[in-house]
Amino acid sequence: MKSAARLVSALAVVLVWLFVTMSIVRGLAPLFERIFTERSSGFDQPSGPSLFAWLLGFALLIGCVTTWRVARAEPGDADLRGLRSSLSVWPGWPLSIFGVVAAGAALSLSGWSSAVIYLALSLFDDYAFLTVPLTLAGAAAATGVRSSGSAAFLAAPMVLLVSVALAGEISIARLTAAAFIPSIALTAGFMAIGLVTGRELFVWLASGFALAAVVALLLTTGLFTPTEVLGLIGALALATGLLIHTLIDGAFPWRLFAIGATEILAASAALLLATLVSMLVRVHGLVPEPVTAVTSLELIAVAAMVVAGYIATPTPAVALLGIILLKMFDEGRSMRVGVLLALAGVTAMILRMIEWTPSKKVESSLLLPRAAGLIAVAMLLTVIVLTIVFWDKVFQP
Repeated sequence: MKSAARLVSALAVVLVWLFVTMSIVRGLAPLFERIFTERSSGFDQPSGPSLFAWLLGFALLIGCVTTWRVARAEPGDADLRGLRSSLSVWPGWPLSIFGVVAAGAALSLSGWSSAVIYLALSLFDDYAFLTVPLTLAGAAAATGVRSSGSAAFLAAPMVLLVSVALAGEISIARLTAAAFIPSIALTAGFMAIGLVTGRELFVWLASGFALAAVVALLLTTGLFTPTEVLGLIGALALATGLLIHTLIDGAFPWRLFAIGATEILAASAALLLATLVSMLVRVHGLVPEPVTAVTSLELIAVAAMVVAGYIATPTPAVALLGIILLKMFDEGRSMRVGVLLALAGVTAMILRMIEWTPSKKVESSLLLPRAAGLIAVAMLLTVIVLTIVFWDKVFQP
């Protein structure tokens, strides 16, 4: 039984990385076409679901076996328990799968059974959706297998921003540009805390916010799409990461493929859940009317995101809350709320990693003592408040 489960999990990993490889090709094809043919062309969407959309869909289906194995992992099973990252996997992945089944059943009862598979394949076929697996694949390759959870921390800022954009139907380029100043500030802040405390988590988060800032700069040129930028970064990270980690460790880092596939499947399940819930909301006419921007509502949205992200991990929380919260604000404020939700998601990640009860065990560089963790949380909340206060002055129409 265990051998069969491991084989199914291995098959899911293979399918996910086939999807990643095809996504890199698909993401970079328009860029190279413009460079070498000197003409501008976008990617032509296929008339029906493409092969790689089916690949991810099947991987997500059989990946439920991996979810079951991760959920039932015993304390001594370091490999499986090491996959329980605080971004999307634990307990967000099992909750997302349960939510997908429930939302799919609700749509079927409402007479939209045929829409469930269509919505799933349409999401995986979406050119913008590719930014999520490409970011996670690049993060897994860059961090290697040096410490469990590091890929999630490196990818967190970008993945949460993209998840907010997809859930709230906001431009990824505009949202990353709006988050540029907070990203620069948090890059410096987390790097400083990391140097002082020696905690690896802060270094990965600083690198993640630096990545978000670089992506924002490249997108503001108007020469690239988000998928092209992250496809290029992911391809370079994959090639250099595999080479460097092989040379350093003296062995090929096979485990990074399992880490990357787990993160990709968990994030994909969360975004699929958000897509189905969005459809369910439209079917039953539950979309809230936009209201005039009220700071108190924005603070409530941030608090709700921190609580939900702490309980259920940030990615599914951002994806689900983004559908409702971003619809509550007019178009002018939804961008600001999107940035706030992403920052609140990172805050929830930090809170999840704080070691509230001191242990006599050897400390992990990815666990935080209360003092360092609360300082990081205070810094994030300060940036959130400053974003609210100075937004109108910085982003004047």
